[in-house]
Amino acid sequence: MRRHWSEVAGPRWVRARNQHDALLAPFHGPLLAAAGARTGERGLDAGCGFGTTTLALAAQVGPTGSVVGADISSSMIAELERRVAERDARDATATDDVSGAPIETLLADVQVGPLPGPFDLVVSRFGIMFFDDAAAAWRNLHDATRPGGRLAFVCWQQPEDNPWSRVPALAALAVSPSDVEPPGPDDPGPSSLADPARVRSLLGAAGWQQVRLTDLRPRVTLGRDLDGAVEQVRNLTSVAGAIERVGESAVLPAVRSALEPHVGDDGAVRLAGAAWLVTAVA
Repeated sequence: MRRHWSEVAGPRWVRARNQHDALLAPFHGPLLAAAGARTGERGLDAGCGFGTTTLALAAQVGPTGSVVGADISSSMIAELERRVAERDARDATATDDVSGAPIETLLADVQVGPLPGPFDLVVSRFGIMFFDDAAAAWRNLHDATRPGGRLAFVCWQQPEDNPWSRVPALAALAVSPSDVEPPGPDDPGPSSLADPARVRSLLGAAGWQQVRLTDLRPRVTLGRDLDGAVEQVRNLTSVAGAIERVGESAVLPAVRSALEPHVGDDGAVRLAGAAWLVTAVA
């Protein structure tokens, strides 16, 4: 998993950072609102990726707080460190007194590594579905959180409830079927927390209380036009895998045809998405 996210998926995500942020924008605001970060708190962004949520949390807790961005991907952590340096340089020349919290980066597997808690708040934007040992991960995160500390994360629901990813994936696999078995419902993968009963069981066994799941079903914008949408979904694992097997000239036209019916009057490509917004208390 570390090698995949550092050498394969991570660099793809970093290159397409702006597109990913635009795609995930409908979930970003609800996550931050549910997290309710307060001035002076210490937060952990688990599976922080390239750090968009980390930077947002740092702005909320302010200079008297602190935030740790933790991820298993060296390429993602490197991008977060670049963005933090850019932020700090900008703050140093600003004429106002508004600045964000200090941000620490942590290249680590949060399911097993020591975490520099105690944290008042743990958040994650689609970064916690890939644990090899989910039970151990949630215990580790709980143990690093102070009593009464909060948890807030978003995770994908079932693939059939997410046409934004399923439609291009099926189109790519129709051109070049994969010989790799898809992950089971409890295996690491985008849908590993799709079952609310499993979420409640994992969190409850780890010591989290007051577990609540909120159903989020926004329209997801894949691109401002069809070309942008195709460029965005080529980073999906299934589409990228098909391209590696048979080449983009075979895969991308099929993906484009599958997305074309979803072009809106404004030219943008939007499909349904579904995620759980999960909150709990340590």
